[in-house]
This record gives sequence, C-alpha cells and structure tokens, in this order.
Amino acid sequence: MTLITKQDVAWLTDEWEVGEVWCLVFAEGLGEHEALTRAGAAYSSIRPMTYAELMDGNLFSDTLLARRVGGWTVLLEVNGAEVADALEQVSANTRAIAVSCNDHASDLFAFAQNGELVTCFDPIDPTSRWGTDPDRLTDLMGSAGLFPDYGRAGDDSDDGEPRGVAEALVLTAEITGVTLTPDILDEPMVAGTRQRA
Repeated sequence: MTLITKQDVAWLTDEWEVGEVWCLVFAEGLGEHEALTRAGAAYSSIRPMTYAELMDGNLFSDTLLARRVGGWTVLLEVNGAEVADALEQVSANTRAIAVSCNDHASDLFAFAQNGELVTCFDPIDPTSRWGTDPDRLTDLMGSAGLFPDYGRAGDDSDDGEPRGVAEALVLTAEITGVTLTPDILDEPMVAGTRQRA
C-alpha cells in the first residue's frame, strides 16, 4: 500500500482552492447520477458542469458536483456541508464517507455503511467519537495521524500541530484508495441541484 501523507491532500485545506467551507462525500460503487439523487439532487437537474462553471455562475448554494474516481463517486459541496446530512441515504447497501471543513464552525469526519452512521468525530478531537461502532477505525485513525502519539515512518504525525481535516482526508484516502489531486477541479464533472421542500 502506498503511504499517503498530509502533503498529498494539503491542497484541499488551502482556502484558495475550494474555500473555507466545503464537504466531500465518497460513495462506494455508485454512479454519479445515483450518488447525486441519494444526496437530494433532483434527477431532472443533473447535467454536465465544471468547477469553474459552478464558481463563475455563483451556483454553489444548492449545487453538488460529482466525479467518479476509481470505485468511488466523490460529491463536492462548496460553501456548505448539507450533503453530510444525507450520508445515511447515500450509504444504503454500500459505504460512504463525509469529510467537511468549516473554518467558522466544527469540522466532521463520518463513516457510514448500509444506512447507518458507524464512526463519526470532529477531526480536532478524534477521541470523542459517536456512531454504532465508534472504535471501528481506530487503527487507521492512528496511522493517518489523528492521534499525535501514534506516529508512523515517513510522516510528520508528531509535528506538534493540531490534528484536523488533512488527517481526516488521509484517513479517507486509506479507506477508499482514492487520493484527490488538484486537477480534479479542472476535469469534467456532473452537477445536480438539491431539491428544496
């Protein structure tokens, strides 16, 4: 297995890339259309869109972007984290992970399987976990650098800085085998607009 480090995912935590508030959901084995509709997008709203079109059109308030990467579909919500609330629906009969970043509130890592939240925590305080099996990912959390005293060769897990979203992204990459690179923002994606009651 390739060692994934914070440096591999650090671009996502740079506010100049996707902003100060965002959420990623990784859905295993789902196509883009199904992942979007499970996350609350209206099927009739699904269309091709690039990240630049989303941002230039100021469409991000209710629009999710989706991109298939390996065996997972990645959903991106910019300037919000409502998609994390749909994680149980997204994970029906599969696995799904949400990582949200919010510079003005709490961050979140959540792992769901078969419609149940299994392990959830704020990456700043990974010792306080909840879900049906909050300790399921403990070993992987340690190797991802979420517990500073765990350490691992080739990583700076003991750099003295607070744990956070970067380590949650490393954990996600270790579970999914998907390491997102900045060029995903330049690639064609599929968009869906969330339905409002």
